[in-house]
This record gives sequence, C-alpha cells and structure tokens, in this order.
Amino acid sequence: MSKSIQEIPFEELQEECQRLNIELMGTVDLVDEYGNLAPWYNAHIQRFNDWLAREAYGDMEWMVTQADKRCDPRLLLPEVKSGVALWIGHQFPLPASAQQEAKSQKSAKVARYAWGRDYHNVLRRVLRQLGKWMKQYDPELSFHGSVDTSPVLERAIAEQCGIGWIGKSTMLIHPKKGTFGSIAIALSSARFSTRSQLKQTNRCGTCSACLDACPTQALSAEGLDARKCISYWTIEHRGVIPESMRSAIGDWVFGCDICQDVCPWSQKAAKTQPPPSSELWLPQPERARPNLIKWLSMSDEALNQELQGSPLRRAFPHGLKRNAIIVLVNQQKTEALPMIIEQLNHQNLAVKVMALWAIRMLLSIEIQQEHEDKSKSESKSESKSIFKSELERRNMLDNLIPLLNHLKEHDKSTLILKELELTAKFLDTKFNLELTDR
Repeated sequence: MSKSIQEIPFEELQEECQRLNIELMGTVDLVDEYGNLAPWYNAHIQRFNDWLAREAYGDMEWMVTQADKRCDPRLLLPEVKSGVALWIGHQFPLPASAQQEAKSQKSAKVARYAWGRDYHNVLRRVLRQLGKWMKQYDPELSFHGSVDTSPVLERAIAEQCGIGWIGKSTMLIHPKKGTFGSIAIALSSARFSTRSQLKQTNRCGTCSACLDACPTQALSAEGLDARKCISYWTIEHRGVIPESMRSAIGDWVFGCDICQDVCPWSQKAAKTQPPPSSELWLPQPERARPNLIKWLSMSDEALNQELQGSPLRRAFPHGLKRNAIIVLVNQQKTEALPMIIEQLNHQNLAVKVMALWAIRMLLSIEIQQEHEDKSKSESKSESKSIFKSELERRNMLDNLIPLLNHLKEHDKSTLILKELELTAKFLDTKFNLELTDR
C-alpha cells in the first residue's frame, strides 16, 4: 500500500483507531486549501490570549513563552493540514481495597487519571503506531503527536473533531462518556475523506454544578484560574503552597476531580458506561488512595522508584511529600508528627517549610484533644492523644529542638527563618521551650 495519495479514507482511519483501543476519535482541517489557519481557530485563540492577559496561568511560564506555537500549529509542523483527536476514558471505579482505606480515613485522594499507568506513555505508543500506519498511505507524510506535552490547543481541536464540547469546567465533555478521559492529538500533512462526526452542541445549559462545587472558586464564566486550582498547586507548582490554599486542598494529595465528579454527564457515564480497560491502565489501590505516612517514611529515591510508570511522578517526590504534609494536617493526623518532624532533614525548601508549619498545627490539635480528653475523663472516654504520657511528649520535643537549632544555624532562607520564628514562639508559649542561640 506504499503509494502516495491525497486523502486517507476516514473509515479506514476509524477502523485503525478501534484496533488501537481508541474509544473516540475524529478529524478536522486545520488549514484551508491556501494554507491559511482555519477560521474556527480564532475564537479559541482569543480565549487563550485573554486567559494569558489575566495571568491566570500562575507560574506556568511555558504557557507564555510558547503561546505563538499553541495558537498556530503551522509553527510546530509547517506542512500541517489536519488534526486527529483521540480519546481514551479513565473513569475507573475505586478498587475495593482502596474503598476500605477511604472508609477508615487512613488515606488521601488522587485524581482518577493517576490511579494507573501514565496516560502519556499509553497514548504516545498509540500515536507512534498511528503515525506508522498513516505513512503506509504516504511515505513522505509529516506527523507530530502531542499528549499534553506540546504547545497544542488540544481540547479546542478535540471539540472541533466532534469528540465533545468544552464545558464550564473547561473539561471536554462527551454526552455518553462524560469528562474522565485522556486526549492525544496528531498533527499531519494528510487530508481525510469526509467524516461522519459533526461538532457537538454545548449542552451545559444553565447547569453550574462544577462552578458551585469548586472549593476555591477557581472556575468562573471566564474559565479556569490556575492560581486558585488545587490541581495546579499540587502538581504544577514547585515551591511553597500559600497558607491561604492549604485547608482548601483538603484530602487531595495530587490533583482534584471535584468539578468532574459533580458533572451530571460524568455521573451518567459512571452508571451507563462500562469501566475502562484494567489491562490497559492497570489501576492500583495504593495509588488511588495512598498511605501518606508511608510516603514520608521513604527516601525520595525510593518513592520515585515506587511510582515508576505513574503520572504521580509529575509532582516529584519532594512535591508529593509537601502535599502529603498539608493533607495530614487537614486530616488532623497527629500520629504523623514524628514522621513530619523527620522532614526537617529534607533538602527541599518547600518540604521543610511545610513541616515547620505542620508541627505547630498538629501540636495545637494534640493540645486541644488532650483538653477534650480531660473534660471527658469522668465518662472514662478513651484518650485521643498520640502520647501515652507527658514524658513521651517531652522526649519528642527534646528530639525536635536540635533539629530546629540545626535549621536555624544552617538554613538562612527567608521562608525558613520566618517559620522558625513562629515555631519558636509557639514552643515557648505552649511548652516553655526555647531554641538556643549559636
């Protein structure tokens, strides 16, 4: 079949995508016959530029530096004529063992797409196979694949391909499959014969479930403000998470699915659609509902190895530990105090800052629980304190002081010094303990 032709039959492309286990696919012309960018692009370019103007991208500076390419696929692939959008669902049910962990409140939450294999790896393999198949029709074919890694307006292209519509959550929504899916885009110099799909009508209507449910008001009529988004802070941001965001993170140690969980289209899909292929994604209970104290007990190298092949690696081990400390405070897990104190030895600034903050928060919770226990002593209620005696707590504090003194002597960063000052005042007020001057 190695002959150059002007068009690839859409039906044959569709069959090949089905063979590759793609659930939804579509094609769209990206340029006209004269090589001009397709008119439908203009509205998406305007929306993207407005988003940049509001600086709603946080510190994701690559959004600015690569904006020109994101708005014009010809800068990525000069010979581009069309785009192919591919979609694979990942709306897994929570594994049974993870359900038990969730009920016992011993674990944290992870965005559903990260429960199994990294979607980048899964879809890149599909794109390589698809590109090879397309070159059977035209050996000189130009091809560029993107799985959330290139400056491509992926959801805009997928929407124009007829896979779904971009909802108020900014997620792509399919009327049967909902929002839980991963997208890949293939840019190529090929043209395809007339396709059967038409662009989906936006069916969000007056529904505002996602906007109402977002705990940080990151969603509005203008779209998503990453500076308020839990997913942004727990995945993309590399530094200290502002104190104003920490309680809103709740149980989410990596990403957030709230806007998707409340979407009526996703809820309908969960009831009517078969679950995604376990063989393809290999979802794991310990990644769906991880044990955070276990994460903190591991070295960064060991944790990175433990998460091999997982999207969780995107946040790096130090980012996951930073997030874990915040979630443990939100869950009032005072039993995590000894392991959090150990994080003062970590090399990463954000981890140490979070640990200093968490020590104050959890010790305050411990003191409050102790007072509650004393007030209920007449009813012989079981103590909630993690310390079996005052001596045990004193021993923990005695171990803490040298670590704080070491930080004070060797780490002169402004954030550390500020947290040390607050921690020193707290220990002096609550336990009559002072840091030494060296």
